[in-house]
Amino acid sequence: MKQRGLLTCSLVTASVFTALLLVWRSVTPLVTPASQHPSQLIGSILWIAPEIVPFTAVGDVDSARTVVIGDSRVMNGVRREILNDAGLGPSCVLWRGGADLLTALSLVDPTQVDTLVAALSPLSVSPFKNRIMHEIVRKKAPVFAPGQHSRSEIHEWVQSETKHLLAKKFPRVAIDLVLDKLRRAYFEESATMTPTGRFDTSLDRMFADFRFNLCMPLQTGRWNRSWLPVSNARKSNVTYERQLSTERYQQSFQGNAAAISQRLRELSRDMNVVVVRLPTSPELREVEDDAVNPDRLARIASDADVPFIDFGTSPDTGDGSHLNVKGSQEWSQQLAHELAKLAR
Repeated sequence: MKQRGLLTCSLVTASVFTALLLVWRSVTPLVTPASQHPSQLIGSILWIAPEIVPFTAVGDVDSARTVVIGDSRVMNGVRREILNDAGLGPSCVLWRGGADLLTALSLVDPTQVDTLVAALSPLSVSPFKNRIMHEIVRKKAPVFAPGQHSRSEIHEWVQSETKHLLAKKFPRVAIDLVLDKLRRAYFEESATMTPTGRFDTSLDRMFADFRFNLCMPLQTGRWNRSWLPVSNARKSNVTYERQLSTERYQQSFQGNAAAISQRLRELSRDMNVVVVRLPTSPELREVEDDAVNPDRLARIASDADVPFIDFGTSPDTGDGSHLNVKGSQEWSQQLAHELAKLAR
């Protein structure tokens, strides 16, 4: 009788748990839209030159008619299928966290692309750099080659990088901190893999992504990935505001803005060029506008004599800076509509 009662209790508990799980899964999408859509997770790495952090291409850059370039906001914001369905395809997104827009513009071939959408943000005009990571990603690490994913290869690579970075006069404490993050990321990712052909490809991608993420100058707020609300984005916003207000930033902004305008003007001779500013949360937009007058960003497009579209703010972000799935769908539809109007 005791065993039967225990079995009944277990079944009831399991049933209640299953019912609650089903309710949670059905309600969660209504409360907090997903942060990322599937196509954002697919891309190929574009190695440019030593000491330049690679970009990621989502879509085929060689066959694209419409190319959107920018930082992680375009990665999260662009729904390529919406652009393609609107007759703007095939489309491609070229992005990098904290992207240097001037470098990104060098990747576009005006003889192949019909329309270029250049996404401006305060950081894409004058990006900050994690200098150690920029040095580390100067080339592909040998441990990323198929068949070389092993603890001994990782240790040899870490030792080699440590020696190289010390010779570049980077502080030992900072070197150890960054390389330890990379080493732990490798071990954590490799523990989830199986020893098959998929191992090398998947680990290569995951580890490479982690390296590039360390190059990003800013992580705003916290991703809203569950039914729990974002606790407090104030800390990261204050840090961001401080970065944008430095004398170094303000000085580099002016020179970079002029160079970007010149490059946009050159590209517009052979293709349609549109400059956009993606929507962010009202709070983050206020931080950016206080540090960088919106007219300064708009002037980059006007000096190049190309259209500029400021999409303002949106309530549909995951962390204030990056659009969630709902926000990206609405914004991509707005972008397609605006591009269609300009084409008339």
